[in-house]
Amino acid sequence: MTRPGLLVRRWWPAGLLVAAILLFFHKLVFSGLILARGDTFLYFYPYWQAAANALFVAGRLPRWNPDLFMGAPFLANSQVGLLYPLNWPAWALLATPYAVSASIVLHLAIAGAGTYLLARRVLRLSRPGALLAALLFALGGYLTAQVEHVNQLQGLAWLPWLLLVAGDGAWLGGAWRGVVRRGLGLALLLALQFMAGHTQTLFISGAGLAIWLLVGIQMGRRSVLLSDVMRTACHAHNAFSISHYALRLLLFLALGGGLTLLLVLPQLLPTLTLAGQSSRAGGLPPNEVLSFSLHPLLLARALLPAYGQTLFTEYVAMLPLTALLLAGVGVARGRTRPGVWPAILLAALGLFLALGQFNPLYQLLARLPGFDLFRVPARWLALYGLGVALLAGVGWELVVGGRPADWSRPVRLATALLLGLMAWGALAVPLARVIPLGAESAAEWPSRGTLIGWLLELGLALGLLLARPGGRPARGRGAALAGLGLVALLAASRSLPYNHPTAPEAYFDLRPPIARLQARQDCGFFPQECGPPPGRVLSLSPILFDLGDQA
Repeated sequence: MTRPGLLVRRWWPAGLLVAAILLFFHKLVFSGLILARGDTFLYFYPYWQAAANALFVAGRLPRWNPDLFMGAPFLANSQVGLLYPLNWPAWALLATPYAVSASIVLHLAIAGAGTYLLARRVLRLSRPGALLAALLFALGGYLTAQVEHVNQLQGLAWLPWLLLVAGDGAWLGGAWRGVVRRGLGLALLLALQFMAGHTQTLFISGAGLAIWLLVGIQMGRRSVLLSDVMRTACHAHNAFSISHYALRLLLFLALGGGLTLLLVLPQLLPTLTLAGQSSRAGGLPPNEVLSFSLHPLLLARALLPAYGQTLFTEYVAMLPLTALLLAGVGVARGRTRPGVWPAILLAALGLFLALGQFNPLYQLLARLPGFDLFRVPARWLALYGLGVALLAGVGWELVVGGRPADWSRPVRLATALLLGLMAWGALAVPLARVIPLGAESAAEWPSRGTLIGWLLELGLALGLLLARPGGRPARGRGAALAGLGLVALLAASRSLPYNHPTAPEAYFDLRPPIARLQARQDCGFFPQECGPPPGRVLSLSPILFDLGDQA
């Protein structure tokens, strides 16, 4: 094969990944429109603008923010991401709203690339199967619903890379040099996650990494750390071998953890000082820790695609029905493959902990150090999103390489579960009269468009999965399934916030309330009272949008 042919064969998944991200996010990339709601507009834009002004206009590292309340710590507020290296080029080159948009697109690509490499090197998937897993995680409901929390998205983008460093545990039996390299990689990735500024993401990723590493070591056929103990614990030679594995694991964790602390010290020390003076000092009360738990009555709306309907973004983890069917095949028929058991437990743990106050175990965990620092248990859905994406890639691989008889039973079982979840979504509306939902997410019947979308996608997916091939190549079936899932995901994503940007004037133009305040600078707030304007203005208005936007 010629050199250009080799390059195309090697890099076509990267090209398709980037093209898909640009297609899904074409409004933010090509239209000049900006995100202008929620935390993006009210929290991140002001902080990013202040950081850019301080670093690249005033030429200083800002430690204090004089414009918030009567002044507030700046560097110590880790959520700004002041020391996150990928923020600096965006701040230097782009206006704040476009810097946020660029960071979103960049980190979706990072998340997709990490998932692709994880699927290729640990789960041993083909290029198309790994690409499907990457697209489902990077463009799936959970990650794309979090674009308004840009620091959370930045941290989550490095999650699959952390699992890639952990691998399947086979490296524990290799050379020390490989252990050191992985330890250095772990430190770099953890430091990037911490510097991005969302410490809850780091905590969740750490739990996912622990599950992946420990289960991978136990279940992996090539890494036999625990199985060797059971088979040969009485033999001195093998006991030495086990201690050899244990020393490598300890070196990996110690090197990764110790170097991480050194790398993040410039951010960690001021952040700990601020945290000690905040409401989180000593931990939050359990009722706050359990706030924004995923209500069981919202499971269908959270996990299944919806068309023309919206849900509070903290609860969104939807994936296309095709992907869920393929994940069912992966669970049922792929458990002997490397990395599948860790992916299963990752998805199960994420969904289990996302229930929060509706999970008796989490009510106990909410009182433990670490867990008691964070609200929104629903954010554990990040692990669910990555786990199911990987399992769908495994299922796709099995479908392409097998016969309908091999997967017909798990497909029928998965279909029954999906139909049950759809019925639960309809039943949730009358049940909500007895079991109230939170104010952020009211009960809602599936719309006509949602029902049609469900039935259409499910019917087409079952037709592709259960029909006899009739001479059609298996790759054709696989391509059709992948295309069907991505089209459904694209259609369902139309209701997510990133597809509803607005004109840049919402940020760059002078808004009526600010113009009103500036017009009163010479005569106070009343015409008969002339004097200097107040130094601070505290808005207590319940209006969601200023009066100029209602004209």
